[in-house]
Amino acid sequence: MSQLSQQGLLGKPGNAWYDKSYSSIWFENGTTVSNCDHAPMDAMTSVNVSFYADCRLIECEGVWKGENEEETNEVPSYHELHFTIDKQIEDGIAAAESSYLKLARNIEIINPEFHTFGKDLFKELKLHPDTFVQVCLQYAYYKLHGKPAATYETATTRKFYNGRTETVRSCTNEVVAWAKVMLDKDSLPSQKIHLFKNAMNKHLSMMRECMSGQGIDRHLFGLKIVAAENGFDIPDIFIDPAYEKSGGNGNFTLSTSFVGFTSVHGGVAPMCSNGYGCFYRIGAKRIVFFISSWISDEGTSAVKLYASIADCMTEVIDLLSNNTVSSI
Repeated sequence: MSQLSQQGLLGKPGNAWYDKSYSSIWFENGTTVSNCDHAPMDAMTSVNVSFYADCRLIECEGVWKGENEEETNEVPSYHELHFTIDKQIEDGIAAAESSYLKLARNIEIINPEFHTFGKDLFKELKLHPDTFVQVCLQYAYYKLHGKPAATYETATTRKFYNGRTETVRSCTNEVVAWAKVMLDKDSLPSQKIHLFKNAMNKHLSMMRECMSGQGIDRHLFGLKIVAAENGFDIPDIFIDPAYEKSGGNGNFTLSTSFVGFTSVHGGVAPMCSNGYGCFYRIGAKRIVFFISSWISDEGTSAVKLYASIADCMTEVIDLLSNNTVSSI
């Protein structure tokens, strides 16, 4: 799967229409990936399209079962398009390709599969699957890097007409307090579980608020755009170092999203040079991750972050399983 992710996100720049909102890329062995532009549509739109195709392929066992096969033969065959270009365009293409390859070769991507448990166990323990992974991701980053990380998680606002997304800033005071007590060798299991519940409940509350249009990031972005379009001075908040340190202006250290419970996976490059992309989908008995980092940054490693995530999730489940807890 890591190879597919590499090809979908970082494949050859000349064999797909990367200026289009959706490119479906197929390989000789029957596998497929897509490259999507997030601007005109949400990522879940692409997920639903891919999941529908996957379900239909499984249903027909990979064999065309159309009623009128003659109609399929009437589809025009593909043919090569020939473009007339001059030296200036040739130089521009070469420069764009060089710039793209430089970036592509600097990204580490892994797609590890965590098989210790999945949705079935979360259901048994009455834990919200996405929230569990999110708080463990915060703990894992804190444990690996010794500090919290400004975090973006996608919340959908599609309950509203023309709704898109909102940002859940899942690095909260509650989750940091929990991470600290987890690393304190003198803390009691009861303390760890209590603060774990606080962190879980805070994330669930924030997700509900953001899905109901009560987030802050889209509102602030809208104000910034209105100011720019009307020639106003950009408000001071948008150039304040604290705003960028909190993740503003595209500076979230962790760029994360829960892709869902389907067979479709996805991911992105890190937002900033010292950051990570971390997407995940949750199956009945496994959790599949997409983790990316910049190779040029010596302080980050996709491999090390996943190892920390796997350790932390296992540690938390062991803590809950070995101690009597009420549902969260």
